[in-house]
Amino acid sequence: MNILSKFMTSRCSFCGSLLLSVALFLPASAQKPDPGADLMLLHPDGRAEVLVPGGATGAITDPVVSFDGEGVFYSQVKGLDGTSMHGKYPSDGSDIFKLHMGSRKLIQLTHQEYTSNTGAAEWASDFRSNEKGKSRIEDGVLNLGVHPLPGNRLVFTSNRDGFIPPKHLSPALQLFTVDYDGKNVEKIPVRAGFSRALELSYQLKGGEKRERRVFLWYPTESEEIKFKYAWQSGMVSPDAPVKVGAHPMIVFSHGFWGGADQSVFLMEALARAGYVVAAVHHADATPNQVKKRIGMPNFINAKGWKDDKFFDRKEDMSALLDFMLEQNGDVNSILHGRLLPGVIGGAGHCLGGYTMLGMAGVRESWKDPRVKAALLLSPYILPYFHHGDLGRVKVPVMVQGGTLDLGVTPFLKRFYDGLTSQKYYLVLKGLDHYGWTDFNSIGRTTTEALRKGNPKLIAEYSLAFFDQHLRGIDRKKALAHREEEIHSWRATPGAE
Repeated sequence: MNILSKFMTSRCSFCGSLLLSVALFLPASAQKPDPGADLMLLHPDGRAEVLVPGGATGAITDPVVSFDGEGVFYSQVKGLDGTSMHGKYPSDGSDIFKLHMGSRKLIQLTHQEYTSNTGAAEWASDFRSNEKGKSRIEDGVLNLGVHPLPGNRLVFTSNRDGFIPPKHLSPALQLFTVDYDGKNVEKIPVRAGFSRALELSYQLKGGEKRERRVFLWYPTESEEIKFKYAWQSGMVSPDAPVKVGAHPMIVFSHGFWGGADQSVFLMEALARAGYVVAAVHHADATPNQVKKRIGMPNFINAKGWKDDKFFDRKEDMSALLDFMLEQNGDVNSILHGRLLPGVIGGAGHCLGGYTMLGMAGVRESWKDPRVKAALLLSPYILPYFHHGDLGRVKVPVMVQGGTLDLGVTPFLKRFYDGLTSQKYYLVLKGLDHYGWTDFNSIGRTTTEALRKGNPKLIAEYSLAFFDQHLRGIDRKKALAHREEEIHSWRATPGAE
């Protein structure tokens, strides 16, 4: 090994000197350098100056000079005592700092933040303490490999999301960006994948066999392209691999005479946020009317809608849940190991909202305890004022309506008031009953629609709801009234 392999260097254009992080550094142990590496400044005259000491059990690594040459960014690893290449990791993790070369002012940019999927485990209060019956992380969070980007942003790697790879137990580092002052940390964007390759086939107790094509949206790292659905243009990566890791799942039930792909703007947004979304064409879907036409039901006579009314939809969704969980355990499936079995939400529009509310527990014969949160988009809820018990719904519910949704929204406040679980009530301005479908993005792609207006608000509130109640991420700031943008908002006290 030549002498240069013992140094990590970067030249400071502020003073023309050479910055060094001095340590024996093996490529395979980038997360565990030898202790004692200092950040040093090598002056043109050969004089060496210690800028930041690594300490007896710490080390400075990954130094890089800012574009303007006035500062240096680096990572400081702490708690290296007892570490080894194939054993223990730094007990106190590592954080990123910025040192201004002129003033020697030091700013810490990361502070051991841990942003894991809190819905996947019962975590200790600070993620680290040894609390009885709680999950915790053994070692500190690693923030490494910082490098400047244009626009006063930095890119770095971190295991702060607690991602566990399917093989090997070493910390998996993912890419993040952050402002120069340590604010606005964001993970490098996940893209939306889409597939229609899976076919659901199930048999009822009476012998009837049903077949349903599964529409699947999911997070992926493959490039998105403009994609033509039945009539809507979206942005997805068709049939791309599902992003490595286990993800929360959403099952979606479409409206009457709608379809599994009627609200792709929202399905894609959920996928980019890290959710796997599954939907099927129910028997009443428009594409199925060619085979067997189902006439318009009497929506006015809600009292006549008893437990058997559209029960086939509930059967479809429970069968879809069974199928998805089977795929999660099938080594030959694209979904193998990609789902969090206990982290499942349901969403539905119109008659799909009727379906999801039944599965949330308002009807005992419809209840599916696997659904942990229910998003209801302009839902048909009138039958449940006559048959069912809103008090039986124990999962969090968000109901969305619109000021022009005259056939549904006027009844939603009474429905909301009758719920006893954690609940949210959102009414959007100028939105009619079809505002939750891709009619809201005619003439533009789904991503264009999501940039502003009601499509953006629908996606943001829906994502915040699922993040809060499925993943355990604190989204209370997003689950709040935006007085200039929406018509009305209510939530359970303490929920916002």
